[in-house]
Amino acid sequence: MQIIEVTGYAVRSAVITMRRAGTPLEFVIFPMLHVASPTFYSQVRLRLRECDLIVMEGIRGKSVGISTLTLAYRFAPRRRRNGLQEQRNELLLSDTAQVINPPPPRRSRI
Repeated sequence: MQIIEVTGYAVRSAVITMRRAGTPLEFVIFPMLHVASPTFYSQVRLRLRECDLIVMEGIRGKSVGISTLTLAYRFAPRRRRNGLQEQRNELLLSDTAQVINPPPPRRSRI
């Protein structure tokens, strides 16, 4: 399954919805881009408003490794002519959104 498609023209992400027959429970997965157009983030924000609970993962904390990894995300939006923004929670989440940030998975030691 292709979740994020990159072409010479654009980048697209597929929203995945999982349902169980006979129940109202629904899981919706939003593959995110770290840098995207303002329109992309506004569309995601509209869809997230319809969710009762948002489980959001991501990199947390401060370290040299994390700063290096996210360096490109911070520089691309600085070129205003490309019209891109960095992914930020305030662009995506309303003030009333119920959000859970699960801890990262533990590494097993064998």
